[in-house]
Amino acid sequence: MRGGAQQTRLALTVFDQPASLFGAVLALLQEGTLLEQICLVALASTMKRIRRLAENAETEWSRLSALTKDVVDWPGAPLGRRVVATSSPPVAELAHLLDGEHISRSHVHPPGDDGHSFSEHIAQGAIALIVGSATAAQQARSTRILLAQSAHGVKTYEFSAPKFPGI
Repeated sequence: MRGGAQQTRLALTVFDQPASLFGAVLALLQEGTLLEQICLVALASTMKRIRRLAENAETEWSRLSALTKDVVDWPGAPLGRRVVATSSPPVAELAHLLDGEHISRSHVHPPGDDGHSFSEHIAQGAIALIVGSATAAQQARSTRILLAQSAHGVKTYEFSAPKFPGI
């Protein structure tokens, strides 16, 4: 790896239901993933619903309210609708790469039998989950968890990228 670069590893999938999303996040946390390594992307109205469910939960789900506390606008919202992401390094890394056109927005979608893009899933009310991993082994564990919990495929990215300020 070149000096000034860092290895970036991301796994991305979508969830149609909050219960399966929350189950995946809890499984990730139990396997040692930090909350700061997890990012959710959804329509603003969907994120608000997820936050309300997490805040009102009397189960382990209440731990997830911290994840949905701070959100930022997601670049390239579908169909002019407001899309937000939880504020975390994985979203900052991916947004930076998209803004810098290091990878095409058309490539940022989970593979699936239905052929829907990331934006189409979000526009239909799905919640995207992005997990950043520090090591290849952690990425493999995260990917297995996402595959077990989501009804959709998982897309992974691993690349060397310049170290971005604030990440």
